[in-house]
Amino acid sequence: MKKKNLFCIPYAGGSSIIYNSWHKFLDINFELFPVELAGRGKRYKTPLYLTFDQAVNDIFTIIEEQITNLPYAIFGHSMGGLIAYELYFKIIEEGYNPPSHIFLSAIKPPHLKNKNISDLSDEKFKEEIMNFSNIQKKILKNQVLSDILLPILKADFKVFENYSFNNSRNKLDCPITVFFAENDLITDEEILQWSDYTNLNFNMYNFSDDHFFINKEENSNRIIELINSNMLKV
Repeated sequence: MKKKNLFCIPYAGGSSIIYNSWHKFLDINFELFPVELAGRGKRYKTPLYLTFDQAVNDIFTIIEEQITNLPYAIFGHSMGGLIAYELYFKIIEEGYNPPSHIFLSAIKPPHLKNKNISDLSDEKFKEEIMNFSNIQKKILKNQVLSDILLPILKADFKVFENYSFNNSRNKLDCPITVFFAENDLITDEEILQWSDYTNLNFNMYNFSDDHFFINKEENSNRIIELINSNMLKV
């Protein structure tokens, strides 16, 4: 029996591996499809993205064959959330059925600009990144891990910062659910503005954690429970 797909897009500097544990929480009627971004994981030889559109087009190419007539959803965390939003329009543009639900995590609405940090020196850039999470502090203070991750992070942030919002588009014809953390740099008021981006239902759920709350099993378990309950309705 064919299953409903859940496409999951990682955050800046992240790999599809962050979603590997989600299989054990996901309802048996769903298929988890972690998307691997260019330049990491099995795609480490693929050049990193230079533009935001390049990232969206690449991810569409990866998931295109998996888009069926069955309901499906897209999840994205941080930069992955903004990609998920733009991917909706790419899917429509290519003549496919839109997702039944968009799940976004730790990301401001696209009309709100983020601070530009990708052109900072490596040390200043790392200082900024370490403000996001204790997890990032531990990684970037490890010189070996920092040497591997830093070029990917800076390239991803460059792409993220060069994103240009198109305010002439229609609202999404699918529900939007946003997950966010209490100890993030994003405010409740900013998250609430996502409600203006859909013609259908909007929900928001907070977590007592920081920007990378999805990396904790108890949080990812709760997220998947909410995804299951929403997707079982369609």
